[in-house]
Amino acid sequence: MSFEDMNNGDLTDKLALLHLGQYFMETFYVRALFYEVKALPRVSWNMKGSFVSMLETPPPQAPDNYDDDTRSLIFSTFLATAIFPYSLSFKEVKFSGNMEVGHNSDAVGKLLMHLPIIFS
Repeated sequence: MSFEDMNNGDLTDKLALLHLGQYFMETFYVRALFYEVKALPRVSWNMKGSFVSMLETPPPQAPDNYDDDTRSLIFSTFLATAIFPYSLSFKEVKFSGNMEVGHNSDAVGKLLMHLPIIFS
């Protein structure tokens, strides 16, 4: 299997996970409504309108070993998602690291960490 094929499979899996995350979130809100939980923040996975596609023209080849690689894309397959609207008061919240899980210090982070465990 080529790296291009593996990238295509990884991105397709990530798109499926976006849809699964949105499903879990919607299920959580249905349960919260049933139990009459008030004042929940609206949270959404960035899946609406997301898609996996391929470039019409393959990206350029990698440069020689000692040159800077300034390519925007290294594979033909890409995952596109919508950009959330934001204002100057926008604050990004990172729920986990790139190489580890955890560091969830607020209620939303703890919810997102435990929700898949509850439904699995």
